[in-house]
Amino acid sequence: MPIEFYEEIGSPPSLAVRLAVRHLKIPVNSHFLDMGDKEQFKPEFLKRIRCQLSMRMDSFCGKGKYNEFFGFLGGFMISLLISRAINRYLVNRYAPDNELYPSDAKKRAIVDLMLDFDLGSLYPAALEWMNPPFFEKKPHDREKEKVVIEKLKLLNELISESRFAAGDHLTIADFSLLASVSTILATEHNLNQYPNIKSWITLLENELPYHKELIMPHIDALKPYLVVRMTATHLNISFNLIDLNMEEGDYLKPEFIKINPAHTIPTIIDNGFTLWESRAINRYLVNQYAPGNHLYPDDPKRQAVIDRLLDFDLGTLYPIAGDWMYTPIWKNVPRDAEKEKVLSEKLKLLDQLVGKGPYAAGEQLTIADFSLVTTLQTINAAGHDLDQYSNLKSWLNRLEQELPYYKEFVESHIKALMPWFEQKVDTDKLLEKSASTH
Repeated sequence: MPIEFYEEIGSPPSLAVRLAVRHLKIPVNSHFLDMGDKEQFKPEFLKRIRCQLSMRMDSFCGKGKYNEFFGFLGGFMISLLISRAINRYLVNRYAPDNELYPSDAKKRAIVDLMLDFDLGSLYPAALEWMNPPFFEKKPHDREKEKVVIEKLKLLNELISESRFAAGDHLTIADFSLLASVSTILATEHNLNQYPNIKSWITLLENELPYHKELIMPHIDALKPYLVVRMTATHLNISFNLIDLNMEEGDYLKPEFIKINPAHTIPTIIDNGFTLWESRAINRYLVNQYAPGNHLYPDDPKRQAVIDRLLDFDLGTLYPIAGDWMYTPIWKNVPRDAEKEKVLSEKLKLLDQLVGKGPYAAGEQLTIADFSLVTTLQTINAAGHDLDQYSNLKSWLNRLEQELPYYKEFVESHIKALMPWFEQKVDTDKLLEKSASTH
C-alpha cells in the first residue's frame, strides 16, 4: 500500500523526501496541498493529525516547532515532524543497510552529523536570510547573508575530502543538503566562491538520473513568474514585483483585500489606480503605456478579434482545462476521460481559430498570444498531447523562437508545474495497476 505523502512544490523538506522516495523506488500516493486555500487546516486533513502538520518549509505549529509531514503506511500511523527523520525511516523500513543510511555506527554518525548541521545550522541561517524579502517584503539583510556565507564556507570544508557529503557513497545527507543549497541557489546567491560545493553539485547532477526532474522545478518554483510580466517586459514597463505568500494567506489579509476586494492575483497599482484580472491588466498596460501598439491596436475590428480570443480563453478553454487538470490533484481522484474529451474539442476549435496565423489573432503578436500560451503550456505540462493540433504546435514553436523572454517566463512556469502533474499521472497508473490485480 503506498505511503500517503503530503507535500508542497518549492519546499526544501518536501524535496529532500522526494529525492529519497525516488532513489529507493518507494510507491507513494502524493497529495499536493493547496496551501493558499488553507487545506492544511481543513477538518478532513486535521482529523489525521495531532497538530497542523504538512509537508512544507519548517514553521511553528501550536507549541510544536516543526510543521512538515504526516504519513500513513497501511493502518499504522507514522507521525514524523522532520523531513530528515522521514528519510531515516524510509531507509530503515524499506532498504535496511542501504548505503543511503548505513548500519555501520561510524558511517551513520557522519551522516547524522551532516543532517544535524543542515537542520540546526545551515538551513535556519538560510531561511532567516531568504524569507523576509519574500514573506515580509523587506530587503535582504546583508549581515544575515554573511552568516549564510560562513555556514556555506564550513560546508565547503566539510565535504572537501570526500565525493559525497558524508563520504564516498551517496546518503540521505546529500538529499537534505542538496535541497537546502538548491534553495539558496534559487535566490541567485553566487556559489562560485565554494569550489567543493560546486563540484559536489555537479557530481549529483551527473549521477542522479532524477536530478533535473526534481531539482530544477524546485528552483523554478521559487522564482516569480506572471503572465502580465510578458506584456510589461515586451513594452519595457518597469514595475516593483511583490510576491504574495499564498501559503500564509497574504491574499486574505485586510491590507490586501482593501486593495483588491476579490483578493485575486495578479493585481497592479499604477499611481493609485488598482486593477486585477490578467487580461484586463494587459489591455490597460498597452492602452496606458503604448497606445496603438500591435499588442492591442486601436482598430476596432482587430481589437474585437483579440477580445474574442481572450474571452474564449477566460470563459471556455481555461475553466474546462482547469477542471480536468486541477480537480484530480486537489481532490485526489483519477482524471476524468470525458472531461479530457471536452477539452480536446475546445482545443480543436482553437486550432482552427489560430490556423490563419501566424499569431493567435492574425499577422502580429498580441496580448491574446500571452494569455493563450500560458493556458496551452499548462495543459501541455499536465500531459495532454498537443502534437495532434498542428496549428497550435506551429504557433507555440513560433513564440518559443521569437520571444526573447519566452524561456525565462514560460519554461519556468512549465517546470514548476510538471512535478504536480507527473505525480498525478504516476498515481493514476499505480491505482489502475492495483485495480487490475484484484
